[in-house]
Amino acid sequence: MPFAAATRPDRSGDLRKCQCDNPSPDRGHSWLGHPITINSFAAVKDNATFHSLDGTSVMVGSNARVGAHAVIHGGVNRASQGTVTAIGDSVTIGHECHIDSSMIPDGTVTPDRTILVRNVNRGLIAW
Repeated sequence: MPFAAATRPDRSGDLRKCQCDNPSPDRGHSWLGHPITINSFAAVKDNATFHSLDGTSVMVGSNARVGAHAVIHGGVNRASQGTVTAIGDSVTIGHECHIDSSMIPDGTVTPDRTILVRNVNRGLIAW
């Protein structure tokens, strides 16, 4: 399976370079093998990570803001159950958050260091 990589978005949130099987700006970017769909970012801070394994997926809506060191991990993509990691439009994910297998509605603000797994807030990461 080929590896697909993208550069950091510029300040407008536009991904300038990527190897995609779906580079249409209307539908976001879907990476080969592990579907990660990104419509647009308002901001992505340093070391934010989007990750999905075989059978998992991540979907990001428009104007998302993702804090430094946040991890967005793909949820199991079961069409019958609709279980994916989906971040709605105008969502803010705080610094050092861990999001896994969760659906975050439009306009949500997730506080820094939140652990969200399968739509359940598991507390805060303590450093």
